[in-house]
Amino acid sequence: MKKRIISLLLAVCLCLGVAACAGAEGKVTVYMPSPAGLADKLAAAFTEKTGIAVEQFQGTTGEILARLEAEAANPIADVVILASWSDGLSMKNQDKLVSYTPANAEKINAGWIDEDSTLFGYSASAVGVIYNTTIYPELSAD
Repeated sequence: MKKRIISLLLAVCLCLGVAACAGAEGKVTVYMPSPAGLADKLAAAFTEKTGIAVEQFQGTTGEILARLEAEAANPIADVVILASWSDGLSMKNQDKLVSYTPANAEKINAGWIDEDSTLFGYSASAVGVIYNTTIYPELSAD
């Protein structure tokens, strides 16, 4: 019988701390939106370091959330990685996550782990807006 999701991670690199998820099966199931090449490299590095196989489901955040909803009665994922902090907060608020403190948690950037070790981040993206100031002299949310 599968357990509840141990933690919602926003990065595969923190997966290295979840070897305990493998249980008797000797594998960890990870849902992640990472590009296939990156996800495969991270999974291979995890397996090399721990000897634990990584079973992956890769998709968009929407596809991952849909799969989690479909599996709600019988969860399969041990670790879920999403590209959206807000989706992680929603899952946390719905009591779908379990707090977990990974090895080396003190190395996580300040502000990238929530107060009860349920949500973790590992990278940030800069988002910019480029617009034609001749047509739109001022950027507005309207």
